[in-house]
Amino acid sequence: MTARRPESPSTFVAISAIALIVVIVLFQDVIDPPPQIGCNTSLVPSTFQMALVPGHLVAAAVLCGCLWALGASRVALGAVAAVAFAGVVIPSVFAVLGLVAVVAASTLGTIAIVVLLIRLAITARKVHEPAERRAANALNARVTIWLALLFLLPTNLAIAYLRGASVWCF
Repeated sequence: MTARRPESPSTFVAISAIALIVVIVLFQDVIDPPPQIGCNTSLVPSTFQMALVPGHLVAAAVLCGCLWALGASRVALGAVAAVAFAGVVIPSVFAVLGLVAVVAASTLGTIAIVVLLIRLAITARKVHEPAERRAANALNARVTIWLALLFLLPTNLAIAYLRGASVWCF
């Protein structure tokens, strides 16, 4: 039996990107929230409302699966699963996380992406040993997927929620 070549880290980044793009397009372009009647601070019962959390949880599960395959910390993945479970039990947890992610994505997320791009350039230019390059690329892939899981996915959830509900009702 021949040894199986391990998957390339870029394969998992591609899978994660596809999952993220699908959930973003689904809730920003394909499924429209029902029109608001009056001032609603929660979503009106609809297909949009029923699919919002499960759709984002499926995308989070795909991202976590890719992180697991890339050797991410099992404790950190367990913490993500615990937060997701808490969000299903207490939906306001998702609201708080979404609000934090919207603010953090524009500040910390931007800084993290710039640092990641610099790291990718350094890896491409300076690392020539195949094993060392593979380890550096696996780390870059994990960081990329963590950024998507911690910033982009909750931000999309918050923005999609705000398309169907208003937080400015007084």
